[in-house]
Amino acid sequence: MRTQNGRVIGKAALVSLTLVGLALTLSAYALTVGWGLNDMDSFAKNGAPGVVVFHRYLGVWGAVALVVLAVNSAMAVALIPNLVALDIAVEVMNALLLPLVLSFLVALAIHALPPEHRLRGWYLWLVVGVSLVTAGLGVYGGITSIPGW
Repeated sequence: MRTQNGRVIGKAALVSLTLVGLALTLSAYALTVGWGLNDMDSFAKNGAPGVVVFHRYLGVWGAVALVVLAVNSAMAVALIPNLVALDIAVEVMNALLLPLVLSFLVALAIHALPPEHRLRGWYLWLVVGVSLVTAGLGVYGGITSIPGW
């Protein structure tokens, strides 16, 4: 299959399908382990097994958080007319915030780790250099992804 510009999207579709499949498989596995293999009959009869598992391992606030996130997602799908534009906007925001995130991570690696694990010497400068290049590419990619720029 090709886009209007002639690009082949087969690889992208295959990677996307693989990632979605992995996410669903890992979620199903986590719910199965969390519920317990011996109780799978009650899992099938339960109306909201995910909420039950979250409540069992994360308490009331974990279950509430799962319900709030599920309702939020349902409302977003129902109320936002163009989810592709929203996805692009979120990806641009993530790319533009990459320098902030990387700087926090590097600062933590320099100051918050135990002394024997802190970044120092040539490895510190390697990490800082790679982080700068990565952050720069993220900002460039974020800016060039904004429609009309």
